[in-house]
Amino acid sequence: MLLIFLSNDVSSYKVKHLTQETSIIAHLQRIGLLESDCIYIDFGAGKGTLSHLLQSCSGGANILVDRQNV
Repeated sequence: MLLIFLSNDVSSYKVKHLTQETSIIAHLQRIGLLESDCIYIDFGAGKGTLSHLLQSCSGGANILVDRQNV
């Protein structure tokens, strides 16, 4: 179970992303893919928040891929 506590100064943008990330994690857990022996590849990782949450919840390995436009 993942609990996230938000302070009053959190922007709606951050709330939107946290909602999406926790939904992804909940779906992975529901279908049995939130296991420590899994490797997660996060394409478009950005700041790596989703991968950080996955690591916290599963202990699995993460590969983060993000390509910055040059």
